[in-house]
Amino acid sequence: MENEKYIKGFNDVYLLKQYKPQLIENLLNISSSSDYIQGLKDGGLTYYQKKIKSRTQDLNKIKYLKNKGQEKGLER
Repeated sequence: MENEKYIKGFNDVYLLKQYKPQLIENLLNISSSSDYIQGLKDGGLTYYQKKIKSRTQDLNKIKYLKNKGQEKGLER
């Protein structure tokens, strides 16, 4: 049963980050050892890591396209 609370917290953070980001920031500052809060914290960290990875991939794609255009001698 406790593991279910952790998983629920982990999954809930994605919805909260999308629709209520200020609420989740307040919840993550709570010092509690409950499984739900720990799931929120771990889910928040995973959410942040995925967001950074996605942005890095987007930047790399832009750099690749820019370099590809320069190799062909195209001007913008």
